[in-house]
Amino acid sequence: MKSSRFAHRCFFLVLCACVVPSRGQDVDGPADWDATSVESSTYPFADSEPAIAATQFDWSEPSSLVPGPQTSSEEPAAVGGRDDGQNPPITDSTEPATRPIGPAVTSSNSLLDPDHYGIVQFFRHFRPFEPMYFVGGWQAPNIKFQFSVRYQIYTTTGTSNPTNAQRFWEGFNVAYSQTSLWDVSNSSEPFFYDSSYRPELFYELDRFPKGWFSDNCDFNIQVGLGHESNGLLPPDHRSMNIAFIHPTLRIGQLLHSASEEYFLTISPKIYGYIDDISQNPDIAKYRGYCDLRLVFGQEGGWQLATIARVGNEFDRGSAQIDFTYPLGRIFHDNDKKTDLCIDLQYFIGYGDTLLTYNQRSSVFRLGLSLYRY
Repeated sequence: MKSSRFAHRCFFLVLCACVVPSRGQDVDGPADWDATSVESSTYPFADSEPAIAATQFDWSEPSSLVPGPQTSSEEPAAVGGRDDGQNPPITDSTEPATRPIGPAVTSSNSLLDPDHYGIVQFFRHFRPFEPMYFVGGWQAPNIKFQFSVRYQIYTTTGTSNPTNAQRFWEGFNVAYSQTSLWDVSNSSEPFFYDSSYRPELFYELDRFPKGWFSDNCDFNIQVGLGHESNGLLPPDHRSMNIAFIHPTLRIGQLLHSASEEYFLTISPKIYGYIDDISQNPDIAKYRGYCDLRLVFGQEGGWQLATIARVGNEFDRGSAQIDFTYPLGRIFHDNDKKTDLCIDLQYFIGYGDTLLTYNQRSSVFRLGLSLYRY
């Protein structure tokens, strides 16, 4: 009888030794379990929840299952709610664990990052160059459009500070412009009537020491080489190469008022013909040696732009006048969600096209301007 009672008591002690320590790690329980309280404690399986539910996992503690720094064997890590100064106590906070379970994922190597393949760096080099527009009229050739873009060969990462000195390599640029005309009124030739292809290589200096110009003035100068041709076969082939110098002065706040600010841009382009111009040997009589562009208007409002040239004998010349007005102002788009402008264009003189550089014409056209000075 005594041996049976002793065996039952030993079984009860072993069972409590397996279950009660897991409950000793409860948040609200004591940090150290006292074996003398076994007989006075309640039966562990009388709780409404299983004992395993009371086990709390602290992700802030080192674990053999998660890679990370482990505690020394001489100083065991704290468990339960004990705060020994090395590990933070367990709380009832509902915030997720802040310890990463693996190496952090960086976006620079992600396939979802548009800069992963250099797309952002590629487009950072591009900027508009000359005005871009699409206009049409009732006089042949009816449709005229111009596309122009420049590529800065070397550029700094991010936004450059205009007050900093310009690095030498930042001045090198290549540009491409194309002006094409469609004769859509002629059913037999519905495509291009003539095109002018103009690649350029130039060096631009656009940052000067402080004090050279006033705060409301911008100045830059370009020096380079240019080519222009129409890509046709003789006798309609036109081609020439030039060396040029192209300064531009922009004066802002020219007529400052309470509601509007006006500006004026003066941009002469002085050039000389080099190499062979045998396909159009007398082109200097009609184009001369200088183009002058003048732009006057409001900041973000209407603008009047004129590009004019005079032949070397001053008896022939041409002028193209563009009056532009933003569509956003017509539709009261205060957020400026569109940069398109209405473009009313008038050309008079010689050389509306490179093919007809020695023929006089005058024509009105109306359309849209995608980019302007």
